Amino acid sequence: MHSPVSDDRSLIDRIAAGEVGAFEEFVVRRRDLVRGLAYKLLGRSPDLEDVVQDVFAAAFTHLRKFRGEASIDTWLTRVTVNCCRSRIRRERLRRRWFGWLTTHAESSYEEDGETSEQRQAVQAAVFRLPEKWRTPITLRYFAGFSIEQIAEAMELRPGAVETRLSRARSKLKEMLERMKEGDDRV
Repeated sequence: MHSPVSDDRSLIDRIAAGEVGAFEEFVVRRRDLVRGLAYKLLGRSPDLEDVVQDVFAAAFTHLRKFRGEASIDTWLTRVTVNCCRSRIRRERLRRRWFGWLTTHAESSYEEDGETSEQRQAVQAAVFRLPEKWRTPITLRYFAGFSIEQIAEAMELRPGAVETRLSRARSKLKEMLERMKEGDDRV
């Protein structure tokens, strides 16, 4: 029986060797990871599937350079975070230069067909956080990543991740209290 790590290494070697279908297998294995993480970072963005495709295009381009210093999932998380950041930056630039009004990603989160007002409020507050705080909060509390995994994915020191998480939690608490009082200011 092969371990997941050796299976991953074997798959990467097959991709590097140009084996037909190996990259498709890689996409099938990792699509849910990438899509779920992109959804957690971007919300119900109309660009979600485009970002997922961007992630796999970047992965295809750079997978041959994968050195195995991190797990393939951690490496792919870093690629996903970077693609989401790029998309967010492009969207901000587009709004600033063209003055387009874009609708904010719907902040409701549905689970088994039911919505929770509390979950909606938290998700709305998370989407209002600056990106440098939103990403670690999302990775930690919505995707279940460890501090070390977040640090590796965001290319930060673990202490910097903990600081960002602390500041984000404080800001979220403040925002949720304001929302509870009916004050919608950030």
